[in-house]
Amino acid sequence: MFRWIVLLGCLFGVAMGLVVGVMNPQPVDVFLPGLEFTIGLGGLMILMFAIGVAIGLLLFLLLFHLPWRVRRRGKTVTAKRSELADGDA
Repeated sequence: MFRWIVLLGCLFGVAMGLVVGVMNPQPVDVFLPGLEFTIGLGGLMILMFAIGVAIGLLLFLLLFHLPWRVRRRGKTVTAKRSELADGDA
């Protein structure tokens, strides 16, 4: 069942990408420091969305996931140390 949901989600994503690309075919000039190119508006929108998702995922990992793992690991290390100390006494 899960495979079908993932497959349908992927097909929906591809369909939305095609819709955005087909509905916005106008060429756009992009001027970045040291880089200059022309790309279709739909392609530029999809590219910026993908970059935004990647940056958001990176920020989530740095601000929430990694600190949570560090706190959780600290609790398990403290618990193991207390077990070892109780065993020696």
